[in-house]
Amino acid sequence: MDPSSRLRGWVELGIKTGEVYNSMLSSGSSEVFIFSDKYQVAGELAFYTPGQPYTYCVNLGRRMNQYDIWGGFDRLLGQDAIFVTIGEGDMPEALEKAFESHEKESFTVKEGDRILRQYSIFRSYDFKGLEPRKTESY
Repeated sequence: MDPSSRLRGWVELGIKTGEVYNSMLSSGSSEVFIFSDKYQVAGELAFYTPGQPYTYCVNLGRRMNQYDIWGGFDRLLGQDAIFVTIGEGDMPEALEKAFESHEKESFTVKEGDRILRQYSIFRSYDFKGLEPRKTESY
């Protein structure tokens, strides 16, 4: 096991997210925001996605972090989004309810033949807002 593997693959994920972003804009989305449910993913996407877009980190039951203080989801109603999460899985139920529809794409970061990480990337349409969450821990 290589403990430094968690430091690699962010460039590739940023490029892929940028491609999805541009594809959504060219397909008719007027505004697209990028978010994750993981602090590290949101931060790395803010740096490695071309243009260094502002990113968001949704609270689905984790402890509070800086993204919660910055806020901003309330200003995004009606926009389309890209949700990126680690692993192969479905859209979390709270986020399914927050969008009119979504499409999933899997993305794998490899180093040679070795898989470093897998992501689920969701093209999400017409953001309807999130249920407010009470801060449970800091």
